[in-house]
Amino acid sequence: MESPLPCLTSWRDCNQLKLKSTRFPVLVIARKLKAYKERTPFMSAFVSHMLAPCLGTFVGRQQETSLKREHSTKRRGLSPKCSAATSVPHGMRRSNMQEWQRDETLFFDRSVALVGREADEAVSIVYAYPNTYAVGICSLGYQIVWAMLSGLKRAHVTRLFTDAMEPLPYQADLVGFSLSWELDYVGIFAQLEFVGIPRRAVQRSETDPIVFGGGPVLTANPEPFAEFFDIILLGDGENTIPEFVEAFRECKGLSRTKKLEMLAQVPGVYAPSLYEVQYESATGPLKSICAKQSTSDVQIPESLQKATYRGKSLATSTVVTPRCAWENIFMVEAVRSCPEMCAFCLASYVTLPFRAAPVQDSLIPAVDRALTATNRIGILGASVTQHPQFDQLLSLLRESKYDGMRLSLSSVRTNTVTEALAQTLVARGSKSITVAVESGSERLRKVSCFAGSQGYIAFLHTLCAVIP
Repeated sequence: MESPLPCLTSWRDCNQLKLKSTRFPVLVIARKLKAYKERTPFMSAFVSHMLAPCLGTFVGRQQETSLKREHSTKRRGLSPKCSAATSVPHGMRRSNMQEWQRDETLFFDRSVALVGREADEAVSIVYAYPNTYAVGICSLGYQIVWAMLSGLKRAHVTRLFTDAMEPLPYQADLVGFSLSWELDYVGIFAQLEFVGIPRRAVQRSETDPIVFGGGPVLTANPEPFAEFFDIILLGDGENTIPEFVEAFRECKGLSRTKKLEMLAQVPGVYAPSLYEVQYESATGPLKSICAKQSTSDVQIPESLQKATYRGKSLATSTVVTPRCAWENIFMVEAVRSCPEMCAFCLASYVTLPFRAAPVQDSLIPAVDRALTATNRIGILGASVTQHPQFDQLLSLLRESKYDGMRLSLSSVRTNTVTEALAQTLVARGSKSITVAVESGSERLRKVSCFAGSQGYIAFLHTLCAVIP
């Protein structure tokens, strides 16, 4: 009998499983874990409680998987005939969302139902989040892209979560994923299997939907996911999404390869199959990405750049619901990126350049609009307190008309916390504030651009002055 599997605490530990996938070892891990599951008590508990919600079809539920595959051989793509229970991760029941939709308060107008020729010509989109509804609907990125897709003319969008879905189209043109957290990526495979789409892009036929993805994880490092997506959207989606869908509508009747070549012309769109990727070694860093020879007269872009949104207003919630993990919260993005550029902070770099929404023209109107549906407001950003007009924002939020509002801030640097901020948070019902020392070493704090010990001590003095 083989020795028990050691505790997996990093990707390096996974080498003991003799993984061979250099781009994306998750599928191999799933199969290995399944083999180890019955051999050690540790692995059985690890799979059952940590990985089963995401891996679903990989660990157990073999009967449901075979039924789903039998169905997918009859019709490649999506179908309302697909059982709502099929391929649902362990312990979850997939809802049709009818009750959940009644709890949603929308801040946008959904496109009207299309009929006849317009319905035939419309782009059918399934927009998925590889986690539960409560988690996915909290994602501001998912919300704004869903609202944009829903507002497009001659387009029909359906939402899909791991535990809930809206009625799926018989045959979708596009299937999209929003990926905000690395640990959500395994949920993508279960959802692809659920709708009958091969996991790898090279296995998809001409009748399969184009699978695209976006979000901070894919923007930061798209290559580990390249073999599973036909299209990866890099950067901000505000400008890319409408142009991407319109480009697809124009090439909808072409072959799969021609579609990808046409879609690759949209700024911020990366079609992995159209590029040759080389590494310095089997497990080394990326060496080069070169465009392959086109099969037509369409020139594949040699270089790739992420899309950057430069509008005056930033993102705000498009839906409020009590079923959200942050119950009934309306989120307002105050800043995007961060001027500090700390060495450890991915959010600063992946969302460059630093942008701040105007207080009077954007943030305050958004808060007023939110208060028509909820009293819970979340101000978001990598470093909210470094908004150039943050003092003005605090002053306005202390006005008496906001007395019933509950205010939360997403991120606060210790050296930017003032008595005015602390007093405002207390007055607006906030019971906690989250900060981090970032390191136990003063040297590392200085190297990473963190404020250091003195800033942290000053922060504690500020709190002590406010707390009764």
